[in-house]
Order: sequence, then structure tokens, then C-alpha cells
Amino acid sequence: YDVSGIELQTAGEANATEYPISTTFYYSGYAKGFGKDKTADSTLSCRSESLEVIDFDVYPTVYRWQNGLDTAAQVNSVYFSVPQKYFENGNLYEIKSSFNEQKTKDIIVTSNDSVYSGMYPLLDVNIGKHSDVWDKCLVDSGRNSGGWCYNLKNNTTSIYTPKISWLFSTKGQSIYDFYLSPDILEEYIYSHKGYELFADNVDTGRTKGEQTLVLNVDDTFDLKKFDNSSFSDWWDSLWRKDLEDQTRPDITPIYEVKASDIQGTDENISKNLLVHKNDVATFKTFFNAERKKGNRVFLFRFANTEYLSRVIYCSENKVFPEMIKEQVMRVYQTVFLDFDVIYLGFGIKNNLTIIPVVSSPVNVIGGVDAANKPSYILDKAKDAFEDFWKKLQEAKDELLKVLKWVGIALGAILVVLLLYIVIKAIVKACNAVSKKRQNNRYTKK
Repeated sequence: YDVSGIELQTAGEANATEYPISTTFYYSGYAKGFGKDKTADSTLSCRSESLEVIDFDVYPTVYRWQNGLDTAAQVNSVYFSVPQKYFENGNLYEIKSSFNEQKTKDIIVTSNDSVYSGMYPLLDVNIGKHSDVWDKCLVDSGRNSGGWCYNLKNNTTSIYTPKISWLFSTKGQSIYDFYLSPDILEEYIYSHKGYELFADNVDTGRTKGEQTLVLNVDDTFDLKKFDNSSFSDWWDSLWRKDLEDQTRPDITPIYEVKASDIQGTDENISKNLLVHKNDVATFKTFFNAERKKGNRVFLFRFANTEYLSRVIYCSENKVFPEMIKEQVMRVYQTVFLDFDVIYLGFGIKNNLTIIPVVSSPVNVIGGVDAANKPSYILDKAKDAFEDFWKKLQEAKDELLKVLKWVGIALGAILVVLLLYIVIKAIVKACNAVSKKRQNNRYTKK
């Protein structure tokens, strides 16, 4: 038996802690009563020897590739460091990990205190289609659009959600500026045990629950660009700078970070490495500290899942309702609980040296980012004009130079045109005089 470590969980802690054992145990013989001769004394023996393991900590991060107006491809990753001595067997080629994959039910975040206080008594309560406890409802995009809704009365065309189990208040901060950290979401999971926090299914093609996964450097994936083939999507894309207009192909799940990767702005580092922007500072500190120790730093991008973040309406439950806009958002994402690295494989395909890993499990949970603002046409047209005017002001010196030369050119054209008109008039007059003289000469004859 190869035992790299043992995991023990302390009451009240979110995850277990792994303690190294680093031992191979060899057993032989039988305990008394288990051999062929049931009366024979025990011949069971055990010897042990040291087992080579790698002991390191892992740190979670996510990145959201905005390939939809309200959806993003969420790249789920962990990063860690490996001492140089382990690379005598070749480069890191393969990683085996285990985790519990779950997709959250709808997470509701609101900046409106009355919405929060009205929904709170119904938290994790199955209301069916409607409850009179709260006099309002949540709708995705209009009362009769057939879209997502909660507590909507007298409507049979929408997709009803009978229960909300995640609810957060921004405490007055705009949903366009608010960030809900992974730590808060993690604490919510463990403080609301018994609540229906997770959906019955995960993303299409993926598996719900506890599982193991083996990936190598050749298991690449693509991040698709935003599809603006429909008019409405094309229109919205005109006003959104965060939408990805290029596909990013052949991304390797196992990436060794180089010193050049952490140069430049935090925004560029985040996008290039697929690390959340709020994790960049911590990631850079980790990288620099590990490189000083002579260790090599790796990113393990083990899953690509869907993230939804959509601004929705809160409406009164009556025929002509008053709508509360831009104060409620609906979110869901996939989370990976108890993520654990089991082993690292060094070398090349079909010729690997497998080394077990001692690493305490972590939860890979993305925070809730600030909402993407909907593209209201008049507001966006106004913003576009203001942006154009600002750029016009910034470029006024260059513009004046251009206008000066344009004015000179127009003046020259005008002079030439006037000369042409005058000359043409003179020629016409001369022709008229000449014709008149000829007529007079014929008359005299």
C-alpha cells in the first residue's frame, strides 16, 4: 500500500487537512483464523519503506471569458509550485485530481433593501408558483416573455422557479460596482447546510458529484468568441467593450508560468494567464516568493464551465406594475468542492514517473462579479455621443490642424471655381459680341 498522506477534518472547518505519511507498506501472510488452517497462529507480517511524495499547497482562481451578453466561459484553475529536483524525470506532463462538482441554483443579489427583506422570509421555501407572503416578483425580461421568473402571479407562459436558496444584499452599493467574494460564498455554503443550494444537473457533457480527473498537456481546449450573428446581439456588442471578438484556441490545461507572464498591467496578466483580476496581486507575490526558493510555478486549468450573470427586474404583482430596474441580478456558476491533487506525472506520454502529492483540499469557487449593464438604446446612444465628444475634445489640436488644411484646400477650390465661372462668362460674352458683328455684316450686304 502506497500511502502518501492522511486527511483529517476538524469540526467546523470547511476542508480537511492532509498530513504526510510518505510510506509504502508491504503485508504478507494471514492473521490467525484467516488462513487455510483456521487454528494456525498468525503469519501476518508488515514491513515499510519510505515513499517519495511532493508536498505543496494549492490556491484556487477562476477567469471569465465574456463570450455572451450575460454568459461567460469560466476557466476554473488552481496554482502551485514544484521544487526543481523533481524535474530530473522530465517536464510535468500529467496531473490527476479529485473534486466534488456542483452547479449552484440561482444566486440573487440586490441593492434594494425592500426586495431583500421581502424575499428573506421565503428563503429556501418551496412556494410553487406564487406566495402572498411577498407582494412582488422577479422577472427576467418582461412579464409575458416566457423567460425566467420567481413568485409571478397569474402567468402561465414563464419558467417558474419555486425556490430561492441564495440571497445577498449589496447593502446599498450598486450591483454594477459590487463584488461578492469567494470567501463569502464558501461561508454561505457551510452555514446553510440543509438548504437546496445546488441544481440537480451540471453543464451539458459534465458530471455532477465526486469524481477523479486525469489531464495532460495535450488535452487542450478553446475559448470561443462572442457570436453576434443576430441583430440584437450585434447591436448590444456595439456598446460592450468586454465581449471577446476573437477565439482563443489550443489552451493547455497545465501551464508553467514564466517571469515574462507577470509583467505589464494587472488586466493584461489576468487575461493572458486566465487568472481572476482580483487574484493577480496575490499570484504575483506567490510567484516571486517561489522563484526565489528555486521552485517552478504551474497553473492547472482543469475545467471550463458556464457562468451566468443577468440583470433582472423586480415587479409588483398587478396588471400595470411599477418596475424596479437595475437593482437585482441573477447568477449561477459551477463550483468544485474539496479539490485535491492526487499525483503529478513527469516525462512523456507512455513513459511517466508518477509521484504522489500531499496537498490539503481546497474549494474552487468564483466570486460574483459586478453586473454587466444592459444596453438601453437611448442611454447607450447618449453615452456614445459623450464618448465621441470627449475624444473630439482630446484631439482638438490635431483636428484644428486638419481643419486648417481643409479650409485652405476648400479656399483654393473655391478660387479656382470662381475663376472658372468668370472666364466662362467672359468667353461667353466675347462669343456673343462676335456673333452679333457677323449678323450686322450679313445685314448690310
